[in-house]
Amino acid sequence: MRDKYLSMPTDYIGELKESGKNFKAMCFMDYYYDVEYKRVKSYEDYRKDWGLTSKGSVFKWIAEFKNEIERYFNFWVMKNNQHYSSVKKSSERKVNGKCTIEHPQTPTTPRVLESNGTASERQVNKSNIIVVEKGEDHKFRTIFSLFGFFGMSGKRSEALDIYEKIDDIEFENLVYAIRMYLNDSRITHKLWLPNFLKEKIYVNYMKQTFKIFINGEWKIGKYDAAKEVFETQEQNYKLTKQRINELLDSKELEFITQEVAVA
Repeated sequence: MRDKYLSMPTDYIGELKESGKNFKAMCFMDYYYDVEYKRVKSYEDYRKDWGLTSKGSVFKWIAEFKNEIERYFNFWVMKNNQHYSSVKKSSERKVNGKCTIEHPQTPTTPRVLESNGTASERQVNKSNIIVVEKGEDHKFRTIFSLFGFFGMSGKRSEALDIYEKIDDIEFENLVYAIRMYLNDSRITHKLWLPNFLKEKIYVNYMKQTFKIFINGEWKIGKYDAAKEVFETQEQNYKLTKQRINELLDSKELEFITQEVAVA
């Protein structure tokens, strides 16, 4: 029986996704889960879990996540106080022998208290509820959430069973391959997570031909994800997976159409 559920600040998650930062949105959900269930980890732990190479990025992201969580809970304090005040101010009066209640008008868009003490109008979506399985491996939850962003996570128990048998790829590389697969516009009908793992589609993304915008011009080459090297005819470039993610988000990386991954 499932008895643990989470409500999340989905406005912030939505903003990240709309700006193409799906991976960062997934990392925020991972961090939020740890806050809720008091799973204390170090910056280095998060850096490894999220496949980041820069400690500076980890510090910056976690500071931003902390502020967003504060905004979320400040909203609920404000909402609670606002409703309580409305109830107190409501007045009853009798009209033609019937009892009616007058309610003060409240803003349709709640104002959210920022971390700097100022208030801004920003709607908070309360509808996104995340199911949490007891004892679930946090790394599996990471990849399950990634597919969940695209509505393709599939049956959780089936995906978990297949995931636990994978021994031919490191977790960091698996997360990278999933992100590239989900953003591969060449594939119109993508597999759900269980079949993605079962058919080892991730192997196809460990060495891919890309077109990358470097120093003001597009260059075509082969990217080796394990070595983090982008090889062109002119020269080789050291590109971390984090940098590849950034290029993907900024539309400075394109897949070569003739090399289509199996689907």
